[in-house]
Order: sequence, then C-alpha cells, then structure tokens
Amino acid sequence: FITGAVRRDDNSAFGTNYPAITYPKIGASYVISEEPALRIPKNIVNSLRLRAAYGGSGLQPGAFDAIRSYTAAGGFLTPSNVGNPSLGPERSYETELGLDAGLFDDRLSLEVTHFDGTTRDAILSRQAAPSEGFPGFQLFNAGRVDRNGTEWR
Repeated sequence: FITGAVRRDDNSAFGTNYPAITYPKIGASYVISEEPALRIPKNIVNSLRLRAAYGGSGLQPGAFDAIRSYTAAGGFLTPSNVGNPSLGPERSYETELGLDAGLFDDRLSLEVTHFDGTTRDAILSRQAAPSEGFPGFQLFNAGRVDRNGTEWR
C-alpha cells in the first residue's frame, strides 16, 4: 500500500516577506505475512506488516503576530504589536519506520515504531527593540529541534 500527498500553504498569518510553503507526505506498508514464498507459520505469526512514512507539517503563527498594529485609546493611537514581516511557520519533518505483528492466533500483538524528526524555524519571542517604540515582545523564527526515539507496545 502506498499513499502520498502534497499540501501548499500561503497562510495569511505569514509575514508579507514570507513565501508559500509546501509540505509533502508519503507512506508505504507491506503485509509481508501474505507473501507465499516466505512460508511463515500462521499458528505463530498471523500477520506481519512493515511500514515507512515521511511527512512534513507546520505550526502557523497567530493571525495577527506578523502585523504591526496600534490601539486607539483616548483619541490617540498607541503602539501595540511590533509585528514581523518575515515571520513564518515552524516547519516539522519526520520519518517513521515500523512493524505490526499479530502472534499466536492474535493473542499477542506487537507494534514497534522508530521515528526521527526535525523542527526548523521554531517560533520564539524576544524583547521588542525600544528604538521602534513598541512595547512587549516580537515573534521570530529561529532554531532547530531534533527528536528521535523508538516506541513499542
């Protein structure tokens, strides 16, 4: 079994300097226990599936995080949010490899998955530059977070 897709996102929450982004995904699985050439004893291994997947996704900034904004108060406009025209999404990509097994007439099941992923352009905040005249914090993209591990049950 093979599945695949592509998602293109040009979210209005992105800064004006940030282009649209594309997120791919592909997955495949193979029920190896149905392969007659392997002659797997059915009373021990009822089903055995190998699987692999790769995909990307994103965490969008808030609706107005990239926009410079002001607040009207008492007949005056006061600075509210400094914004960031280069603000974009956090981008995460992950690869998974695994197997699923049904053993001893499905009395015992096993699922094992190994994953390896990276998040790029994490959305962080920093103190707004006082010279810009805006209070508070400004969001920006920076950094990378790596994660990997193995899950089983």
